[in-house]
Amino acid sequence: MSNVYARAREFVLTQGRPLDRARLLFHFESGPAGAVLAELAAYQNEDGGFGRALEPDLRTPVSSAVATWTACHVLHEIGADSDEPVVRRTVQYLLGSYDPGERRWWIVPPETDASPRAGWWAYQDIAGNFGDCLLNPTAGLAGALWEHPELVPPALLGDLTEAVLARLDGFADERLDRGDLTAAELFTQARHLPAAARERRWRRCAGRRPGWSSTGRRSGRRTRCSRWT
Repeated sequence: MSNVYARAREFVLTQGRPLDRARLLFHFESGPAGAVLAELAAYQNEDGGFGRALEPDLRTPVSSAVATWTACHVLHEIGADSDEPVVRRTVQYLLGSYDPGERRWWIVPPETDASPRAGWWAYQDIAGNFGDCLLNPTAGLAGALWEHPELVPPALLGDLTEAVLARLDGFADERLDRGDLTAAELFTQARHLPAAARERRWRRCAGRRPGWSSTGRRSGRRTRCSRWT
């Protein structure tokens, strides 16, 4: 065990939340996925969404799209199956909170303002702060649904996927901030996303950077596109 890892491990095990500790042990010491799932479930509300400060700078106990996206990222990490009750309840929350007219999830609810939070989570500012939520969190949550497509109405999933792909196609690189890119990453890494959707993203990325292949590599070096493969 390296000294760097040993120090980081000690910090997480002594200062981190139970969920943080379980994730560290899962990723680096073959810890059980079930332990991660059990700790994650403590943040799930009765409506199936997640809150309760799972997103640390958002202290509201009510469910939000961003906290649920955080939970979905953890579920992706551990490869949670669709028959897990936590997964099924999460999907039901996402289906119920999705805005089909706008084809997006709004990143936080109005109740956010009643609890301590970072300034950028102010409800009245979310459209400006998060690009109208067109990609962040919508692309990431679309990817979360592609992890469990058998739980999602096919027509909704198809329409949402086309909306996300069209938005990614239409945005210049300069308009994509870190949150947008992270959402796009989770979308494209979804286990059951159709190959044609991945290839569409690869072709678009390669078209922006001459000489890049659909694998996201050029001259043996990793590129920005490779994080979506």
